[in-house]
Amino acid sequence: MDKRFDLTPLVDSLSNSFARRLGLNRRGFLHLLQACHFEERMQQFQGQRTQCGPLLTLCRPILDQLCPEPEEGWLRFCYETLAAGLFPNPSRPLVTTKERTAMEFYLQLLEWLLAQERNFCPFDPLLDPHWASPEELAGSRLPQEYAAFRRAVLRDRFPTLLRIGRDCMPFDPASHTIGVNNVAVHTAQLAQKAGLKVDIPLVSAASLSHDIGKFGCRGKDAPRTPYLHYYFTWQYLAEQDLPHIAHVAANHSTWDLEFENLPIESLLLIYADFRVRALRDEAGKEFTRIYSLADSYSIILSKLADVTPEKHRRYATVYAKLRDFESFLASRGVSPDMAVQEALAVTPKAPALCTGEEAAQLLSGLGEQVETVTLRLQQRFTVPRHQTVEGLIDCFEDYQAFLGTLDEADSDATFAMKLKRQTLSTLNHLKSVYDALGNT
Repeated sequence: MDKRFDLTPLVDSLSNSFARRLGLNRRGFLHLLQACHFEERMQQFQGQRTQCGPLLTLCRPILDQLCPEPEEGWLRFCYETLAAGLFPNPSRPLVTTKERTAMEFYLQLLEWLLAQERNFCPFDPLLDPHWASPEELAGSRLPQEYAAFRRAVLRDRFPTLLRIGRDCMPFDPASHTIGVNNVAVHTAQLAQKAGLKVDIPLVSAASLSHDIGKFGCRGKDAPRTPYLHYYFTWQYLAEQDLPHIAHVAANHSTWDLEFENLPIESLLLIYADFRVRALRDEAGKEFTRIYSLADSYSIILSKLADVTPEKHRRYATVYAKLRDFESFLASRGVSPDMAVQEALAVTPKAPALCTGEEAAQLLSGLGEQVETVTLRLQQRFTVPRHQTVEGLIDCFEDYQAFLGTLDEADSDATFAMKLKRQTLSTLNHLKSVYDALGNT
């Protein structure tokens, strides 16, 4: 027999909160719910993801008795009012007592249904945010800051705002934010299992709030949301006295990868943000997916109209660094596959004991690092470059070409011959660089 909602606690709470405001006693309120077929219609949501529109239809007879519908509609009204709770919006009229009462009735029902989804619906990485477990908090250096973060975003109804925005806005703030949250946390959990030191609650909080600043970009700031939301994210979190979470959440731009020695929590957030992408279908409706690093890079390039060579090189550098990070994680047994729940066993092997095929695989893995170093040299030193820089670029490009010739089907003798030739070629390039240095 299918499990059904137990609506008794919900009905009791609604009766206590709203019966008197409707001019009814408890019996009258229950009669009103019965006339609206409330319990029967609420059971229709069992086992399904809650959609804000159908729930509004269910609530409308009661909302109409509490307050006339705002001109913008109830969903947009709730969305804008909750957003103004995060970042005050002086351009909006003050919310009346009746409007707030009606909104509260709707939000209580919506939040109750969202809470039931964890019991009745399969986990969805784009809809179910991660909240740190007691075990994860025990291993965190910031348990009190995380607890304050959770209190703040639940008080301000940030998760509820995301779900309402998903149904009433042309973009989907919920799927991107929650998708980034789950990719970052899942990767952090595997990294911790692989023996890496990572603060999972810090990753969880920073990833869930990384785009909260977008709700503060209004009016003249709206066109610059891609640039300004980092500041507003920091502002909101700093005002809640969450300095460590604010630092990681506000510094998630891919250009932050240009700085050295980023903490692993920042790298995980930037990595996850890169992998969760939104596209539009033929009807123009936005949909969000979690992609591989390579597919995300292709999507980004396809969206860049008239991209300059300089900007293309910057994105290539970012992608190379993220590939390097993903390769490092893989070397420790951390899979990018969201379905993998445990760190993979990794058995390092001394290079001197590798077969030709194994050595070729190891060397091929250097290709991404060689490409990264080449790009960084080309970006840091503009033309005309000094002979030493040109010599190093030639050296790395030559080595990259060598890596392209490696074939796992090569015999050990063929591989050894290729490696010896490349060693001599690399030494010759380095000698040219040394000679150039001697002439300066």
